[in-house]
Amino acid sequence: MAKHYIRQTSPHRIPVLGRKSVKWLAAPGAGPHKKNESVSATSLLRDFLGIAKTASEAERIMSEGNFLVDGKKVTKGSFPVGFMDVVYLPLEKKHYVITIKNGKFACAPKTGETDRKYCQVAKKHTMPGAKQVCTMHDGRTMPADKGLAVGDTVVMEVPSGKLVRLLKRQEGAKCIITSGKHAGTLAIVGKILERVGSMGNEVEVSGPQGNFITVLKYIFIIDDNFKVE
Repeated sequence: MAKHYIRQTSPHRIPVLGRKSVKWLAAPGAGPHKKNESVSATSLLRDFLGIAKTASEAERIMSEGNFLVDGKKVTKGSFPVGFMDVVYLPLEKKHYVITIKNGKFACAPKTGETDRKYCQVAKKHTMPGAKQVCTMHDGRTMPADKGLAVGDTVVMEVPSGKLVRLLKRQEGAKCIITSGKHAGTLAIVGKILERVGSMGNEVEVSGPQGNFITVLKYIFIIDDNFKVE
């Protein structure tokens, strides 16, 4: 697996950040998020937050235990950080969350519930013994016996993973659009439109620019407690 991206050909989620003289961006490695849906810890510290000037400085910050993701210390520069991950910098005493702005990843200061993470149910499957399990968008799993359905959001405490509340994907719910031309838009869920054949289901939503239709799997349910600067 390549350890770096050429800046101008990095995945579409990654904004072109930092000094234009820097040709390469540190690529994420294996971990809880897919490579094309995450940024490396090194890139986050250096290119997004500007906490480190070089990759070596970013590595030092991590080795000293001053970089946490979802409440756990991260020491590898290639660790993939993705959508809705909660980042904490002890030296700065600041919390951030990975969100989407204008279709690109953004690291926004997190206010309010700094020890809470929003995880979307990506799929449900049956384990040996007929036990049903839900897999979240960040790869973690939990039992499917809590009324969970694909598309719902679980608000959990980090790092414990304790369930705090369940947000159903239903009409009237607040959401953020994660893909497509409206990526990063906050909206309210309207009527879900079931489609037949190979065409995926869609949903009517209302946002700041009015009403529009988007792909159902593009919405990520949040609530009023999700607050960023």
